[in-house]
Amino acid sequence: MLKVVEINPPHETKIHDKIPLYLKYPDMPELQIIDPPTAEHFREKYLEDIINAKKINEIEGFENYIPYKWEKLKQYFPKKEYFEKENHADGIHGIAHAIRVELNVLPLAFSEGLNEEETKLVLAAASLHDRSRIYDTVDEGHGARAAKWINDNRNFLINEGYNFSEEEFETIETLVTYHEVNYSKIPEDVKNRYDQYGKNKIPLLSVLMDADKLERFRSPNEEWWPKPEYFQLKSTSKLYESQTAKALCLYSQYFQFSPQYMIRRIFRHEEPIISSIHRKAKDLGYINFHGGST
Repeated sequence: MLKVVEINPPHETKIHDKIPLYLKYPDMPELQIIDPPTAEHFREKYLEDIINAKKINEIEGFENYIPYKWEKLKQYFPKKEYFEKENHADGIHGIAHAIRVELNVLPLAFSEGLNEEETKLVLAAASLHDRSRIYDTVDEGHGARAAKWINDNRNFLINEGYNFSEEEFETIETLVTYHEVNYSKIPEDVKNRYDQYGKNKIPLLSVLMDADKLERFRSPNEEWWPKPEYFQLKSTSKLYESQTAKALCLYSQYFQFSPQYMIRRIFRHEEPIISSIHRKAKDLGYINFHGGST
């Protein structure tokens, strides 16, 4: 008979004697890691939205969406060692955030007509866009710092599976640089080249920026949650109104702390954050584990 070893969920260190993160505003710490009481608070408050969230192909305009293959998607999952500060990999701009941004990229890329190669560029940018954050509060310039790291570590990234040409890396670095910048302040030549990309005028930059904005449901303060007036794309508003992005985020935040995921971690050596995300992503029709043409 297998013996279950008691372990604490990741990040939970006597959390009962601390103030939950969602109650700390405006005195937020520089490193913000969602704690179980915060995850439970938002799950309970928005349980109806989570339950009633639409699957991707139930949303108007996404009926023909083909779920992306899991094997292709996970190629661009960031690792802890990619981050400027490894403890930030567990924070609100860490691995879980990057994966959910990538998942949001997929339907937006489909809706906006990106081909597979263009989608890969945005996925790669999404996986690395926050790796140079020092603060989870305001951190101006973290996009430019991340882009420089990518440029300095191209050979390392190629060995990690980021198999892009010099021109493609330049595109990824530009997307990462400007993802944090107010759209009205982005230089026109950058918009003209990277938000009207290729002969079909594909909005690579807006897809990344909106996918990142949709993931703001991870924030411990609801004032920071997505605001539709800041979206660039109409398709983003549809994902927002359908509660799909909210369900993906709040569900996976809550279930990374659930007992069944801790048991799976012990016996199956699964990473609980990724397990909780990919389960909900599959339920909502973001990804396909068993074939498909994409």
